Amino acid sequence: MPAARARIIPDLLRIHADDLAFQWGQRRAALSSRKHTLREYAEINERIEAHVQGLLVADGQALMALLQPQLALGDRDEAFAAAHALLRIGAAAPTHAVIVEFSRAAGERLAGLRDALSLAPPAQVAAEVQSALEKAKPSTAVAAAVVLANHRQLDPRSTRLDQLLADPDPTVASL
Repeated sequence: MPAARARIIPDLLRIHADDLAFQWGQRRAALSSRKHTLREYAEINERIEAHVQGLLVADGQALMALLQPQLALGDRDEAFAAAHALLRIGAAAPTHAVIVEFSRAAGERLAGLRDALSLAPPAQVAAEVQSALEKAKPSTAVAAAVVLANHRQLDPRSTRLDQLLADPDPTVASL
């Protein structure tokens, strides 16, 4: 007889997603804070992982239904939380959903998706991110370059990098 599947409580998943977004904002702030110790920073990372694990209790379909709309939100930390959890599933459909939103995103949402892609396993996202560097609008291409650099896969000889460095739009340089 197959093992009974745990009952998933959608409201609890939403709490995990909200708390993951909050903790990510705390982590980003702690990176540039002089008042946080290394131990406090590590504790924030542990809380982040606990919320991710709480989300991953749900099957991939349930998590996609819950988090895919959150990918389109303009808030950096909300977008990160949704994308990070979806990428942790490790399946093609959730990864594709994150990549599609990454290609459409701008501003804070783009930054959150960039952060999540930077934490994904490189083999899971490298080809799509490389394509974004070569073909996407400048702001997305810069975000893709950051992801590739974080994965140590950015080719410094890329001709697109020279074009991006010369881009007249100041928001491109701010990413």
